[in-house]
Amino acid sequence: MIYGVSSHLIEELKKVYHNMQSGEELCIPGCYQCCGRLHSTDKEIVYVTFLEIAHMISDFSPNRLYQLVSKPKLTQDNLTFCRFLEVENGMGRCIVYPKRPWSCRIFKKLPDGCDYDSSEEIVDAYDRITELNNEISGKFSFFKEFGRMPIKFWLDLRFLK
Repeated sequence: MIYGVSSHLIEELKKVYHNMQSGEELCIPGCYQCCGRLHSTDKEIVYVTFLEIAHMISDFSPNRLYQLVSKPKLTQDNLTFCRFLEVENGMGRCIVYPKRPWSCRIFKKLPDGCDYDSSEEIVDAYDRITELNNEISGKFSFFKEFGRMPIKFWLDLRFLK
């Protein structure tokens, strides 16, 4: 169990992610253009399910989670970047890349930048993740009722710290 989510649901989520195109095929190493397009300076617009956030942070210590929540926002050109992005010497790195949520996996590389992929595969993955999230039971089952919420919402919850 990870934050009350059964390992079966995590394994099913991994299968959904596996069936989506790999980011290695889609992303240029060090690029973090999409990590800012997902946010604006006044509002985070990356929404994830409780299932996805439980999977993303499952290996983090309480101290590491606190650091993520309290670190200053990285901003550039009126964009606020994702909390899971680390930038050093102009190169970006997602610290949860293998576990990144559906919202981050829907981008595809184009000759002039990145854009959303709206293929049937992507829509099916969204629906399947929603179904899996709705299967959460037990102690934290009420979180499934929240549906998709901003990443910061989940990270700010006291029980995660």
